[in-house]
Amino acid sequence: MHGSARIVRLRDMWGPRIRTGTVGVATVAAMLVLMAACESSDVDVRIRGVSGEPSSRLLSFGINTCNADLSAEVEETAEEVRIRVHAENNTTADCRDGMRVILDDDLGNRRVIDDRTGEELRVSSRLAEPGVASIDDPVQDGDFTLTVTAIEDGRQSFGGPPAISQPRGQFVLVYFTVHNDVLSPRLFAEEYQYLFDGEGRKYEGYIADRGDLFQADINPGDTAAGVLVFDIPSDAEPLSIKLHGSPSSSGVRVALG
Repeated sequence: MHGSARIVRLRDMWGPRIRTGTVGVATVAAMLVLMAACESSDVDVRIRGVSGEPSSRLLSFGINTCNADLSAEVEETAEEVRIRVHAENNTTADCRDGMRVILDDDLGNRRVIDDRTGEELRVSSRLAEPGVASIDDPVQDGDFTLTVTAIEDGRQSFGGPPAISQPRGQFVLVYFTVHNDVLSPRLFAEEYQYLFDGEGRKYEGYIADRGDLFQADINPGDTAAGVLVFDIPSDAEPLSIKLHGSPSSSGVRVALG
């Protein structure tokens, strides 16, 4: 690390015990979240995902450890935020830890750096409210990073001979990619993706062009692409889509306008 940083340790998932150093430039809060797969050595600790907003002091991190005692060093400058995470008592299981960091100042346009690797981390929207993320913005939910790449509405047919489908109203096609963030194969569930129109009505869809998603797990680190098809009234305007990485995840919303 360059310069002084406050150190925070997390010992108890249900009641974190925080221990800080005597000097520092950032205030850090951490919590454990069981999410995805893990590794066992402090040397191998990696930040697997970052979410936050430019106007907020809060950053959330996914860490490739499992039920570990985590500590973080954070250093802020006007240009960047550097994070170094340490782990003790890590176990090998199908989960991933998470941390929350409260900065001294709003993130703004500062770069976020994994101090262990020197890698600049891409910060995705936390999507606490509808419409925060847009097309081409990667968002995280469950074990996946999902990206809506394009939308096509007003379609009156889909497919080709001999299987041509016609809508009751209009077809809306949502093109997207799914990246497996964890260390074991995962299946993407099409049943839990929902489209919302301008009047707040909710629609279920199906994957018409599954590509690599067809009845197969997505391997660790791989990205698969697909097309979600929704049949909505002809006078409805698609407003947003809520994507779920798993049936039990909270979901994230992406604006389609």
